[in-house]
Amino acid sequence: MANVKVKKGFDIRIAGKSEKITAELKDPKIVGLVPPDFRGVKVKLIKKEGEDVKAGTPLFFDKNFPDIKFASPVSGKVRNIEYGARRVIQSISIDNDEKYTNEDFKSYSDADLSKASREELQDNLLKSGLWPHLKQRPFDKIAKPEDTPKAIFISLMNTAPLAADQEYLLKDKMADFNSGLELLQKFTDGKIHVTINEGSTLKSELKNCEIHEFSGPHPAGNVGIHIHHIDPIKRGEIVWTIKAAGLLSWFTFFKTGKYPSRKLVAVAGSGVDDRKYFNVVEGTMIKDFPGINTNGPEMRYISGDVLTGNKRDAEEFIGLNDSLLTVIPEGRHRNFLGWAAPGFKAFSFSKTFFSSLFPKKEYELDTNNNGGPRAFVQTGIFEQVIPMDLYPDYLLRSILAEDIAEMEGLGIYEVSEEDFALCSYIDPSKNDVCGIIRHGLELIEKEG
Repeated sequence: MANVKVKKGFDIRIAGKSEKITAELKDPKIVGLVPPDFRGVKVKLIKKEGEDVKAGTPLFFDKNFPDIKFASPVSGKVRNIEYGARRVIQSISIDNDEKYTNEDFKSYSDADLSKASREELQDNLLKSGLWPHLKQRPFDKIAKPEDTPKAIFISLMNTAPLAADQEYLLKDKMADFNSGLELLQKFTDGKIHVTINEGSTLKSELKNCEIHEFSGPHPAGNVGIHIHHIDPIKRGEIVWTIKAAGLLSWFTFFKTGKYPSRKLVAVAGSGVDDRKYFNVVEGTMIKDFPGINTNGPEMRYISGDVLTGNKRDAEEFIGLNDSLLTVIPEGRHRNFLGWAAPGFKAFSFSKTFFSSLFPKKEYELDTNNNGGPRAFVQTGIFEQVIPMDLYPDYLLRSILAEDIAEMEGLGIYEVSEEDFALCSYIDPSKNDVCGIIRHGLELIEKEG
């Protein structure tokens, strides 16, 4: 067991956290999947517009890995397939008949589940469309079914701004989660690592895993930080990760033989008043959440958190792996005097504003970048928010130079965009640091 106190990092004190209250959301008339959410997947359609589907019916698969399928969460008809540039599929919407007729999958008793082989369980997960809950490091993409990871990591702490409380998501579900951990052991010869907040009450409830405690500012809750401190990835090694909600969906699927169509989603941010946890159908449209006013001031809808989530329109859908919907104002204004203003109401990583005198105050932040891109200047501030034993400035420059050997030597295999998201936030040069990291990962996957 590791007990790690993370000192490097930064908490963005944004107002609008969800109350720990659960409400039921009326079943939506339309649900959908967003294929671009699944990094690296080349979509090949199985169903066409107007065709009938059931909950668990595959809608498309990955051309690179045909066994990996993506399923409808409800029964009904395929309503629309939206294409973007170069005929890339942007979304698939389904008319929900609200009957939730399911595809036939095998259900397991506890005894049958403990005897089942990895191959059998894996085959069911692939056919049902639930395999995409599982990701791999390096490259932070959907795990390849033919691989065997050296370990599997699950983070039960999330330090991202306004993040859903993982302990609340697991409320009254710990028995199922522990059974899911036992199930997960079939997929690796190594250990199942679960990370929790220091002092968390979950420590006494968790079973079938190795428990680690972390504390400190964001990104202390990132699974990449946990992997780095517990079992770092070397070239040729593979680690898998899965979120708690995904593992619960797996266990529910095996016990019932039905596609688990519902999940908890936290609604947060200063752009919405009804901030709580909602029990929703997977793939619910953004505008179906309470308090979403499309006729008021312009808002940014984010499936996920403000640092790593995906921008959505109000008529688009919550992501498969997301348990958070963030709504904040769009920042179209220009600030009078800019950085020269005293900044009593401005929040910043630097201590140049008077707001730094109030370390616990929360701020209603918007999407304003407060400046445009400029030359990439090495300032040394990235080292202050990356709690990993690497040199972020030099790694980013090696990626820009496309120097594969240098990238490998500087730790490209250990990182993902989410680990560098704070760098994008604090960068005075306004660079897309996450985009640079993704370019490096794709380059190393192709050429390394």
